Amino acid sequence: MAQNPSTLSYKYLTQLTASIAIPSTTTLQSAYKHQQQRKMGRLMERMSSSVQSWVDEHKLTAIGAVWATAVGASVAYSRKRAPERTTSLRLIHARMHAQALTLAVLGGAALAHHYNKSSSSSSSKKELSRLDYEFYSQLPAATDADGQENER
Repeated sequence: MAQNPSTLSYKYLTQLTASIAIPSTTTLQSAYKHQQQRKMGRLMERMSSSVQSWVDEHKLTAIGAVWATAVGASVAYSRKRAPERTTSLRLIHARMHAQALTLAVLGGAALAHHYNKSSSSSSSKKELSRLDYEFYSQLPAATDADGQENER
């Protein structure tokens, strides 16, 4: 029994396409979205590390900037919320809000400093103990050649 060539090609093509896994558009979209999220994550990580290093080098400038931003935001919020308040009253409230925020930032900076110091201290303990021994080796002997204690 002879088969029509168009029927053979159709059967062959359906078998071939069934064996090949062609991704759907939703799969392609999710892969693209996942790739974009990874790129954004790497970008945010680089920005975060650069901001963190800048803040590490310019601690007081960063705290001053937080304070100034808090004063400006508080004055703007007060002006919008209660326009009948006088400017001096707005500034007093803004200063109090900024002081509270600055204390919180200073507390966070102290915790970060303590965390960085404690994590780096474990690697430098060996170096410190070596330095202590070097210091003691440079001190004069406590006794003279006769075994008598030296005066200090």
